[in-house]
Amino acid sequence: MSDERSTAAHLLAQTKAFRDLSAEVIAAFAERCRTRVLHTGETLFRQGDSVQALHVVAVGRLRAYAGVGEGEQALGEIGALETIGEIVMLAGERHTATVRAMRDSAVLSLDREALMELLRQYPEALLKISQVVIARLLDRLRNPDPGPPGPRTLCLLPATPGVDVRALGEQLRACYGQIGRVCLIDAAAVEAALGPGMARSRFDDAANNARLVRWLSAQESEYAYLIYLADDQPGPWSRRCMRQADRILVVASEASGSARQTPMLRLLAETDVEAVVSVALQWPSSTLSASEPLGWCQAAGAESHYFLRDAQDVPALARSLIGQAVGFVLGGGGARGFAHLGLLRAARELGIPIDLIGGTSMGAFIGALHAEGHTVEEITELMRETFVHRNFLNDYMLPRVALLRTRKFRQRLGTIFGERRLEHLATPYFCVSTSLTRGVAVVHESGQLRDWVGTSMAVPGIAPPMVWNEELLADGAVINSLPADVMRQFGRGAVIACDVSSDTALRAEGVSGPDFDALFHWTGQSPRPGLFDILLRSATLSSVSGSRGRAAHADCLIRMPTAGVGLFQWKALDRLLDSAYRHALVELDAFKPRLPPLARA
Repeated sequence: MSDERSTAAHLLAQTKAFRDLSAEVIAAFAERCRTRVLHTGETLFRQGDSVQALHVVAVGRLRAYAGVGEGEQALGEIGALETIGEIVMLAGERHTATVRAMRDSAVLSLDREALMELLRQYPEALLKISQVVIARLLDRLRNPDPGPPGPRTLCLLPATPGVDVRALGEQLRACYGQIGRVCLIDAAAVEAALGPGMARSRFDDAANNARLVRWLSAQESEYAYLIYLADDQPGPWSRRCMRQADRILVVASEASGSARQTPMLRLLAETDVEAVVSVALQWPSSTLSASEPLGWCQAAGAESHYFLRDAQDVPALARSLIGQAVGFVLGGGGARGFAHLGLLRAARELGIPIDLIGGTSMGAFIGALHAEGHTVEEITELMRETFVHRNFLNDYMLPRVALLRTRKFRQRLGTIFGERRLEHLATPYFCVSTSLTRGVAVVHESGQLRDWVGTSMAVPGIAPPMVWNEELLADGAVINSLPADVMRQFGRGAVIACDVSSDTALRAEGVSGPDFDALFHWTGQSPRPGLFDILLRSATLSSVSGSRGRAAHADCLIRMPTAGVGLFQWKALDRLLDSAYRHALVELDAFKPRLPPLARA
């Protein structure tokens, strides 16, 4: 068997559709396969085309789109060793989507006539493919939004000359080596294998380009993860690294200076890539100007940024880059939010990482403190001082806009957070507010912490809304009290959501009515609902009605035992923390085996 056919057989044997078949059957199919190279953005087939072949992604990543022209929408991504076209082929239909390469890729194609001939000759292959088709359709019914396959190839791109991406590459290799084989590829490695000058072969050099692509494809087939190290100057090798990557990480050091369009970033902008781009800033956030992180993201066209202060930050980065991070979502619920402290304590004791965190209302406050680097004990004492010992929420006023002025509370937030900004936090963080103007949730990932945490906690009627860009913004729980859906959209990995508002219903147990004065001469068996309780319940009814759908976005949903704790019962802090800790310990321990592999390593 030729090297090309041997490679095809090796790849087919790893796919779900062929891996349980005999070597003889696989070899027969491999003999009829042809390899097709797709450059970034190139189309494999279009929606409505007749089915000409069954395809297997050998290396690379493709994306499916529905619709045409401006109405085209991305449906999902297709990774290595996945098959394409078997469902419509067996059904005798035309292609229902357009498929294009997200990066330089290669597919094995088996034309329809050859496939049908082989299936008649080897009926066991038809049975196996049919089983795969049925299993895929059932998976779609059970999980209609499985998310994209995890990235397998990363490009580390120096933002400026002198940035050392090799050291970071070695650290990432050590992390990924815990779950699979990893290969670090730079220009020197290519030329050691293929000869001098090969790494910098031009794309229009047909012979050398084909040889280089075959070698890189072989590495991708052999290793679980490839980490490409680009040169620190623009050139063919740096461009190739970008085009081979599922994810591109632009690395800037303190010596890189202020964010600007460097030659390497211009090359990135000029190169036809569809890979997700992120930025790693190798210096402490305390030395950054206010605009620095977002400035680098804008210059690189990046969707996110990470801080690399020391080696301890690398594992969280490694998990985030390949979709194996762990995100915690903390819901709103007044004093019941103290239960989040028990969750954080249990996660720490079980060794479950918190790679990113977000929340609404009280969850936004506690999440921000954790993202700043405070320990559970420190956060607990800040909560105790803010709500129990001094209660900064007691500056009542004539209710023209709200019952509370909240000036004292906002001053307290200023004392706690100072000038700290969301985008400067070591742990990626977001919080949610509600636009009363547009009736939608607003996600905050940048700006002053004190402003957006305060806004996320501003219950309409109780606290005045924030005015921002001509809109009125208030408590995020009005629309979204448990933003697991927001965390899921980041696509970083597992989502753990903590619901502390499951007991928010207002009841008048023992009172039949109708009685308009019942709350004034209370005889009910349950605690009498107060003004704050009624306002909060009224403000968050729409959020409560949609909470079940949002909770479905969580891989692990923890409903805390908050029954009997009033929304403004601040003195329940220690009792709630203890019961929540015991409950979370059981729930998280049961979920831990389902964490992404790298989060368990």
